[in-house]
Amino acid sequence: MGGYGSGRSGFKGLTARKIALDIRTLKRKDRLAPGQNFSWSWKLSDGQDAGNINIITGNDILNLSYRYKYGEEEWQPLEMSVKLIGRPPV
Repeated sequence: MGGYGSGRSGFKGLTARKIALDIRTLKRKDRLAPGQNFSWSWKLSDGQDAGNINIITGNDILNLSYRYKYGEEEWQPLEMSVKLIGRPPV
């Protein structure tokens, strides 16, 4: 009970499709300064669009706006704010 692979079927497939938004990449591309409004997109290995997100930067916060779709359902909008918490350099 509770061993590897004992979870709900299909769960791995759902998490495997998640797309990451890497804060380190945004920082390297100078996209974390307050007051920016831009779109960020991802491509599949074959060049097709995998998704995109609109990002508005504030002081220590990212406002994210995107749409998602699960199966045959209609596209659903989702907006969220993410607080950025820094840590001192090592």
